[in-house]
Amino acid sequence: TNISNDAGFMVQPGYNAKLIYLTGNRMVGLHHDPKRLLPLIEQFEIEYLIFGRHFTWEVAQLSKNSVEFILSRSDLFEHVATIQEDYSEFFTEEDSARFDEVYIYKIRKNYS
Repeated sequence: TNISNDAGFMVQPGYNAKLIYLTGNRMVGLHHDPKRLLPLIEQFEIEYLIFGRHFTWEVAQLSKNSVEFILSRSDLFEHVATIQEDYSEFFTEEDSARFDEVYIYKIRKNYS
């Protein structure tokens, strides 16, 4: 409810469909190459980045380099929220994917 309906998101693979359904906002995938992030943020007028710890960079490493770039550039990206996810109804007790942290970063206006 704190995010405008016309805000654009760059989201890790797998999160897009649920977020579009829940929010109706514009979504593009989080690019795996950090050199492409800023041009795509500008092109698609992205305001927020969303990614999870488990799938995006720790285990599956879907966008590891891009996440490391985001985490290292607090001058460009502001951490606004961490959401604790519980997927235990979908995974067994032994599966490391049962829990995840999802991070939301806002693009600072002075990124370009």
